[in-house]
Amino acid sequence: MSFIEVKTYGPYALAGLADCGSPDAKGSPGAIFLIDIRDAVIEAIEESGEVDERKQGEIADHAASVMTHEKWQQWVDLCGYREDVSEFGKPTKEGIEGAADLALYYIAHRLVAALVEEIGAAEETEEV
Repeated sequence: MSFIEVKTYGPYALAGLADCGSPDAKGSPGAIFLIDIRDAVIEAIEESGEVDERKQGEIADHAASVMTHEKWQQWVDLCGYREDVSEFGKPTKEGIEGAADLALYYIAHRLVAALVEEIGAAEETEEV
C-alpha cells in the first residue's frame, strides 16, 4: 500500500474503512461525502506532511453537507441510522437532526482516522 494507492480509493473501499453502509452508487451523496473526506485528508497531508488530531476533527466536522436535503441523503446513503450515537453524548441539536449530524460526524471521523493510519503505515514501509 502506498500513498498513491490511498488516493485511488473509491467510495466502497472508503465505506469499509469508515465501517459504515456502502453507498448506493459511485456518484451518490454518500459516495461524494466519503470521497470529499479522502481528498481533504490527502490535501492536508500534501500541505503540511501530517494530519494532527485537531485537523482530523476539523475535517470530520466539515464533512456533512450544511444543506438539509443533501445531509439527509448522505445519512441514508451511508446507513447513518445504524450508528449508535448514544455512546457519544448529547448532540448539539435536539431530535433526529442532532442524531443524524452526530452519526455523520463519527462516520467521517472514523474514515479520517483510518486514512491517516493507512497513509502513515504506507510512509513507514516506504522509508524502510
